[in-house]
Amino acid sequence: MIADPPRLSMLSTYQGLPQEVYALSAARAISALGAFVYPFLTLTLTTRLEMSSAEAGVVVSLMGLTSLCGSALGGWLSDIRSKVGVIIGAQLGCALSLGLAGFVSDSLWLIPPLLLSTLSISCIRPASSALIAELTPRHQRARAFSLGHLGTNLGFSIGPLLAGFL
Repeated sequence: MIADPPRLSMLSTYQGLPQEVYALSAARAISALGAFVYPFLTLTLTTRLEMSSAEAGVVVSLMGLTSLCGSALGGWLSDIRSKVGVIIGAQLGCALSLGLAGFVSDSLWLIPPLLLSTLSISCIRPASSALIAELTPRHQRARAFSLGHLGTNLGFSIGPLLAGFL
């Protein structure tokens, strides 16, 4: 008789990883929760700032380009600076720029702080990934990266649901 393979629950798959990996994965989930703002940004640009659909599309496209640049910047900074410092600095940069955006939300001056916040938040993922690799023994890295991606995906999934309720 052939024995059934052992079943692993999702939680047991991630047992035994360094505690910092759990914290980084939770932080990724929280950061990804905010991704729901991009569809609402288009509405804000077209209704409150009275931009045309084409102009709003240019702004959202610029944010995508800024995100790409932020990822490259975050990877480069992670190679030459402290990964934790990059993460903290990027979070602070994002918070400050979004705080500034709150003061100029009814004018076109809203766009620069939004671009700065996008640049800042995009620096975090490469720094986080590099930190996971640094903190995790080689034999646990696949599971550690899986948990990090799970956190990101949960945030991207739950964010729009929360936005719908709001």
